[in-house]
Amino acid sequence: MNYSELKTVEEKLDMVLQYVVNIPSRELLTRGQIASNMDAVPYEKEITEILLKLYKDGYAHTQNEMGIGYFYSNFDGRIFIDNGGYKSKALRRCRRC
Repeated sequence: MNYSELKTVEEKLDMVLQYVVNIPSRELLTRGQIASNMDAVPYEKEITEILLKLYKDGYAHTQNEMGIGYFYSNFDGRIFIDNGGYKSKALRRCRRC
């Protein structure tokens, strides 16, 4: 699926996290490179905001809290996305309502 086709915030968060989780450990990518590799350059600002949210939520790391530098995932991010990610979390929350 193309980033521009995603409708919900949860889908966007999951797509970016899935991409970051699958970056080979030998590659260090900046937010601009991630947006470019995802064919989402027009959405680079939004990708940056998502990466910072993933950082804040503890699923990705960066050297600089302002989003300048390289992004990479951690094991919590891998487990979270493997268990359905934000979309699954939103569905579980809605079922309790």
